Amino acid sequence: MREIDIFVLSSEWEGFGYVLVEAMMQQKPVIAFDLSSNPEIIQSGDTGYLIPFPDYRAFADQLEELILNPDLRKQMGLAGKKRALENFLLEDSVANLEKALDLA
Repeated sequence: MREIDIFVLSSEWEGFGYVLVEAMMQQKPVIAFDLSSNPEIIQSGDTGYLIPFPDYRAFADQLEELILNPDLRKQMGLAGKKRALENFLLEDSVANLEKALDLA
């Protein structure tokens, strides 16, 4: 993961795209279709891009934009890491689940 510049998830379905969070933790901008849980993870235009499915042309265009713009990659990578740390740490998820179970 450290050797890549951009993380691309082109699948049509994900239960929860934790691999996106892993990429964001490595300061990689992410591109995925606007499906499943991807909108819960990616802030389009800030941490990466959400592309309407099945607009493969837009997917390629956004990928090209990131390839050609290292400053944007860095900016999105930093924003992604911040979002991942603030919202998707395992410890926080476990604590939130425990709270929800206590309320049940």
